[in-house]
Amino acid sequence: MTRLFCPNCGLALRDGGAPACDRCGVVFAAVDPARAGFDAANGLPLGEPPRLRCWHCGEAIGEDERTCPSCGIDLTRRGSASARFDVVDASPAPAGFPAAGAAPASPASGHYATSAPAAAETAPTGNYIRRHWRGQLPLGVSVWVNVFFYSFALNIILLFVQRPFVWSDSGLVLLVVGIVIWVVRVAVAVWQTVGVWRSAGASIRRRRREGRTFVWAVIARVWIVFLAVTWAIAFAVIGFVSIRDNVSIAFGDDPFIPPYTLAVVPDGTGVVLTGGIRFGVAGDVEAALDANPGIRTIYLTSEGGRMAPAGALFRLIRDRGLDTYALGPCYSACTIAFAGGASRTVGQVGELGFHAASFAGGQSTGLEQSVVVDYFQPYREAGFADAIISRARNTPSDDMWFPPDATLLGGNVLTAPRDVVARPPGIPVAMYLTGVASIISPYLPLDIAAGVAIENIAADGDRLTLVLTVERGARIPASVYEPAPATVCAMAGAATGATYVFVAEYSDGEPITRTEFDAASCTAIRLN
Repeated sequence: MTRLFCPNCGLALRDGGAPACDRCGVVFAAVDPARAGFDAANGLPLGEPPRLRCWHCGEAIGEDERTCPSCGIDLTRRGSASARFDVVDASPAPAGFPAAGAAPASPASGHYATSAPAAAETAPTGNYIRRHWRGQLPLGVSVWVNVFFYSFALNIILLFVQRPFVWSDSGLVLLVVGIVIWVVRVAVAVWQTVGVWRSAGASIRRRRREGRTFVWAVIARVWIVFLAVTWAIAFAVIGFVSIRDNVSIAFGDDPFIPPYTLAVVPDGTGVVLTGGIRFGVAGDVEAALDANPGIRTIYLTSEGGRMAPAGALFRLIRDRGLDTYALGPCYSACTIAFAGGASRTVGQVGELGFHAASFAGGQSTGLEQSVVVDYFQPYREAGFADAIISRARNTPSDDMWFPPDATLLGGNVLTAPRDVVARPPGIPVAMYLTGVASIISPYLPLDIAAGVAIENIAADGDRLTLVLTVERGARIPASVYEPAPATVCAMAGAATGATYVFVAEYSDGEPITRTEFDAASCTAIRLN
């Protein structure tokens, strides 16, 4: 049944009608119940009773609603507890009927609060975060301030928050910080998306009532949906992968980085580090230093690894006043540790390789690398030339820059020319060969020719054995099993007294050939 309203004061009438208004006393004439509510006896036009609308977004609401189902505004918190509704209607009110927004004779009716303009001028209740979530802020504020500006500001804040932990050698710390950062990012993204969507909806409804276009509000909704999808993909590609990797680092064995080995040289003046730069390496090196106070040099052979433990190792080496020596390849994160040396040298087969920092899911941004979290700060502290740092920063993480010796010396990366031997006298042959095997092992099987691959490598004392697997019909390159400089003699100075063994066999295990070389003379001592 259609609700009846007094045409004079707007009071909701008793069900079934009444001869006169209980409040103002106006006398009613019998009218069509479907169109009731106006004083036909006094010449007032008949019409529909006013609808109840939310005072904020204008959406139609029920008489007993306490919260707007559209924008979520608390309808009881505007003016008095009973002044909950604003009559908003684009059509003019019938003659004699109270205009939209007119105050009722008694606040008990609760059908009129303020006019639509007054409602727009009065700020919605609630704190800023809640008003954005409910869509009560202007669309421009929701988009430009709460999405663009706050997203940029949030990135800066989060980068500063994680700055103290950048060089931590604890995988658990890295995991906790990573989870906190991504929880905050996801929560803010949801808050931004919902707020813009609701604010755009309120703008659409308001402009539709006013007979105006609402193209920008529609664009805002399409844009925020696209942005939300982009954020979801970013979390799946970067956030999830990052947290997954951090879990494996904190509670697993970090399967993405090869293990490392530490060995103190026999005379106690140096320690050899080979393999990946993983969490915990700085603590192990520190323990070796404490147990062997005579250590003055750390020999490095590493393909790289994690930036945080590399930074922790850099500071340990610098604080202890150690020298660094690139015994073999020292790439990526290894160069961070290398930079900590008071004296920095490379051996005959040593090599330094630089590139930009990377993280799970991609390469770190310029903002992370230069504004807040400078992964190349150790280079600056070591006195590397700006040209070296710039070139390293701009080399993609999936590429590598190998500066020549002249560049390394001129850029203060090396403090002394390259050593003339690959293996310093204090490094035993067995220790050197173990390092060679540990560097190659993580990359096996390693294809070296069509149908030919290094399947296994192992060091046993002064003996280094490489096992090749060959597909039938494939040809083994002569340089693999003949005393060619490219394969054997290049390491002669590094492993004088060692024996290199090359074993070739078919993929089904049938032997093909076995060749042994004396590293000192670079001649075959046995061939079968």
